[in-house]
Amino acid sequence: MFNDRFVQLLQKKNMTGYRLAKITGLSQGLISDYKSGRCVPSAAASTKIAEALGITVDELLGRDSSTAEVQTTESDAFSDLFASLSTEDQMEIVRLMLDKKNKK
Repeated sequence: MFNDRFVQLLQKKNMTGYRLAKITGLSQGLISDYKSGRCVPSAAASTKIAEALGITVDELLGRDSSTAEVQTTESDAFSDLFASLSTEDQMEIVRLMLDKKNKK
């Protein structure tokens, strides 16, 4: 899971959540949420974190370079499709996803 890898990378780089928050401009609460697994960083936040830790986003996410391109292409396609939907349809999809997640 992302949070386990994130905590390991912080320890390996001798970086505190406070220091990372100061460097990236992200809130300490958000960094704490990433560490605990309550949420995962957005693409923009992942870039800031990776830069602060001196690693690539792929390394941060635990991806190897052979799968990164395929995952990015699929993610871009999904993002484009989602963005083309009306706000109402987007909200319905989010509700369905949350309902599914909460049933697990």
